[in-house]
Amino acid sequence: MVAHEGGAVNVNGTFSGGNLTHVGQLFFDEDLRSAVEAVEPYAGNTQLATTNAEDMLAPTAAGDDYDPFPEYVYLGDSVSDGIFMWISIGVDVNAAYDADYAARLTEDGGVALSSGGGGGMGNGTFGGNGTMPSGAPQQSGS
Repeated sequence: MVAHEGGAVNVNGTFSGGNLTHVGQLFFDEDLRSAVEAVEPYAGNTQLATTNAEDMLAPTAAGDDYDPFPEYVYLGDSVSDGIFMWISIGVDVNAAYDADYAARLTEDGGVALSSGGGGGMGNGTFGGNGTMPSGAPQQSGS
């Protein structure tokens, strides 16, 4: 996730400009991730999941000042009934970061960037090749 200060929404609904003030990542409880992956449309996703134990950032991301694992409750008896999640994140609006994105969303759709190394900061050392995983696309908010 990234936060920008002072950018603008373009006519086509994309975003540009501003100062990049935060680059971060959230992690999810493995039991919750497994429960979500068991229901459609996520069950049809063929992209291999990276567990928190396998992730290069998750094991060291939590500290005394920050816990990157959102709290959550089911809104019923199962994940299919919905999930309510919450987390607090402080952002220093005076910070300035440079990010190397794998792709940008334009009025013509997503465009892979040759300089992008997977969305990490700096030289893109967080990996990835900028291609869409196979399987059904996942809808935000689902």
